Amino acid sequence: MKRQQDGYILVLTLVVLSLVVIIASQLFYLSSGFTSFARVSVRREKAKLLALSGVRIAQAQLFIQAEQKKQAGPGQAGPGQAGPEQTATSESQEQGKGKPATQNKASAESKNNLRLLKQVLPILNTWQTTTFTEKKDGFTGSVKTYVSCEDGKISLNVLLGMMTQKGLQKKQKDILVTLWKLIGKSAGAKGDLFVLATDFFERRNKVWLNDVTELLDARGFQFFDGHVFVHMPNSKKSDKKNVYLTDIFTPQSRYAKLDPWVFSASVRAILGLKPRQDSPAKVKTPELDKLLKEGKTQFNWKQDWDKYLKPLYGKEFKSLPKDIDLILAPQFNPVAFSVVSYGIVQDVAQGVYAVFSRKKDQSGNVIFVPIKIYWL
Repeated sequence: MKRQQDGYILVLTLVVLSLVVIIASQLFYLSSGFTSFARVSVRREKAKLLALSGVRIAQAQLFIQAEQKKQAGPGQAGPGQAGPEQTATSESQEQGKGKPATQNKASAESKNNLRLLKQVLPILNTWQTTTFTEKKDGFTGSVKTYVSCEDGKISLNVLLGMMTQKGLQKKQKDILVTLWKLIGKSAGAKGDLFVLATDFFERRNKVWLNDVTELLDARGFQFFDGHVFVHMPNSKKSDKKNVYLTDIFTPQSRYAKLDPWVFSASVRAILGLKPRQDSPAKVKTPELDKLLKEGKTQFNWKQDWDKYLKPLYGKEFKSLPKDIDLILAPQFNPVAFSVVSYGIVQDVAQGVYAVFSRKKDQSGNVIFVPIKIYWL
C-alpha cells in the first residue's frame, strides 16, 4: 500500500508540472501578442498626430501676412499699429488723392490674391514630404501632404442646379453634357452621367448636397468606390484611374465657376491638360511674375488663356471644349483649399482630409481655417 501511494504522488506531480508549463506558455504568448499590439497602437497614435501636423503645415503654406504700412514720422504709430489720427484721417487722405477707401480696399484684396497665387502655385496638386528624425524630433516618421484648391474643382451643387434649371440655353446645356462625358471617360463610367446625375438630383427634390460623397448613392456612380480621396503614391502598384471624386467636385455653394489658375489634378485630366510633374522646388512661373508686375486681376480667357495658361497646361484655348469659357472664373479670388495628409511611422500610416475656408484675422493676415476634417 505504501509503494502505491508513492507512485500516485509522482504522477500527480508530473500532471501539475505539465499544467504549470501550459499556463506559463499561454501567458507568454498572450503577453507577446499584447506587446506587439501595444507597439502598433503607439505607432498608430504617432501617425495620427503626424497626419494632423500635416494639416497645420498646409495652413502655414497658405498663410499670407498683411503688408506693414510705412510710417513717415516719429509721431505716428509703429508698424502694424494705426494711431488714432491716422485711423481717423486715412479715408479722407485716400479720397483726397482721388482714391476712395473702398477702391483702396479692393486694390489691397487683389494684391493679396496675387501674392497667394504666387505662393500656392508651386505646391498645388503635388505630394510634399516632411521628415522627422529620432535625433531632432524624438521619433522617426514622415508626413505626406497634398494641397489642392477648391476653386479649381467643379461646384457640384451649382452644376446640378444648372442641369435641372428650366429654360437653360442650348450652349450652356451642351458644355455641361460635354463635361459629364469627359468625366465619365476619364473615370471609366458606364451610362450617361448627365442623365443619371439629373435623375439623382430630382429624386432628392433638388435639395443641395452637404458633401460630394453623397453622390455615391446615385445610380451609376459606384465606379467612384475606392477613388473618393486622392491616393497616397504607391510604387508597388499603379493606379489606372487618375481622377477622384473629391478632387473633381466641391460641395461649397459659393464657387459658381472653375478658376483655371488652380485646376485640380483630376480636372486637368478630364480636360486633357498637361499633368503636374515638377516638384515644388523646380516650378518656375515667369508668366505669373509678369502678371504680378502688371497687377492684372480680371481675365477674358478667350484672349488671355494662350498668354498666361498655355505654358502651364500645354494646350491652346481653341483645343478646349467649345464654350468652356462659360464655366471659367474671370478673376482669381480663392476662398477655400483642401489637403490630404498622411502621417507615416515605420509601417503604419494614418490619413486625414481637411477643407479650409478663407478668413482674415484681427491683424489683417489672410488665414485658412479648417471647416471639415475626415479620417481616411
